Amino acid sequence: MRTLYHFPLDPNCRIIRLMLGEKRLDFREAPPSMPVPDAPVMEIPTLEDVTGAQLPYMMVIAEYLDESYPEPPLIGRDIIERAETRRLTHYFAVDMGGRVTKPILFEKVQKPMARLGAPDSTAMRTAVQLSTKYLGAIEELYEHRNWIAGGSYSLADIAAVAQISVLDYVDLIEWDRYPVLRRWYARVKSRRAMEAILADRIDGVPPPRHYSNVDF
Repeated sequence: MRTLYHFPLDPNCRIIRLMLGEKRLDFREAPPSMPVPDAPVMEIPTLEDVTGAQLPYMMVIAEYLDESYPEPPLIGRDIIERAETRRLTHYFAVDMGGRVTKPILFEKVQKPMARLGAPDSTAMRTAVQLSTKYLGAIEELYEHRNWIAGGSYSLADIAAVAQISVLDYVDLIEWDRYPVLRRWYARVKSRRAMEAILADRIDGVPPPRHYSNVDF
């Protein structure tokens, strides 16, 4: 059985969970406190595959999964689609993740869990203000395409939904301001791979009531 070492609300970990779900690959989940056999560093996400491969870092795992298990293809079917998918994956996973999602996750969830004090209101306000740029970008892309990167559901959608689902878990999206985003997210929420994501619960940090509702 393949094993994914992860933290449920980490957006990069969610990307890999969603990829595994889309490709219908069985896996067990393990917390990052468990040692990874023979791994030089403890990174999350880290995937231990049935092939014996032990892979840290989100994009390394994503590329490996799409090459090793090509159906359905999630990084595009031709060179142009692959380039656009990688561009948007970087934009949402690295740019939005680093500037918006992870700072908010730290202040709203990880900091209280570690008893590191109250959230930094300045850091929160900055991240929330920045989020409007990325939420607007998803709306702009989805208004002109069937999915974010083009005609088919891809790693770009997965990277975006990983951020959105974390922000929604901590109830920081004003959905009435983003009707196009809401349509896209409702469509994504109905996918089978999202079931485990919508079932996530962190002790002491419950999500809003609409979090797991597909027809929110």
